[in-house]
Amino acid sequence: MRLIAKKPCSYGGKKFFIGDEIPAELVVNIEREEKLGVISAANDEAGVPEQSGALYSQEQVDKMIADAVANAGKGFTQEQVDEMIQSAIAELEPFDSDNAGFTVTVKGEGDNVTAVSCSAEDIQSVVDVLQMNADDGAKAVANVQSDSVLILLHALDTRATVKKAAQKQHDTLFSADGNSNESVGGNATTDSITEGADT
Repeated sequence: MRLIAKKPCSYGGKKFFIGDEIPAELVVNIEREEKLGVISAANDEAGVPEQSGALYSQEQVDKMIADAVANAGKGFTQEQVDEMIQSAIAELEPFDSDNAGFTVTVKGEGDNVTAVSCSAEDIQSVVDVLQMNADDGAKAVANVQSDSVLILLHALDTRATVKKAAQKQHDTLFSADGNSNESVGGNATTDSITEGADT
């Protein structure tokens, strides 16, 4: 079984890009990574992905084409060979390195694991806030518009002020009715706990 990267990723300290083959011994939990859409397992014998939507590297496509051409003398018609070639080409997707995203998995409460898709800009925003002191970080979080950044900050930043600010900003931006539990005066009361300005 071969593992093919469907998204840019890193295993065992090595970076892999879309279409790269990943040594199986580097991936701890293959099933989980497949479910997250990071990798695809390919059958060694047939070169056929075990799940749909798999990506192939240019080398793999070249090999499939060479195999198809070699099999042409084994009773395949030209139409069958053309169909095999078109099928292999159809599996390729263009890779736009300028807009490449990352999938970061973060542990939540209990055994919950969340896959967060984010851009290089999102990662930079998270790093910027992590490098600020707690008060400046909380103020900066109030301007964040990215769900990915807010989720990563809430998961990674251990400072209570930043964690609360990330949760509050997330609730404000993504609440079901568009309104959060905020009053005009700047204080919100939830379960007999008043949050907001210090008294």
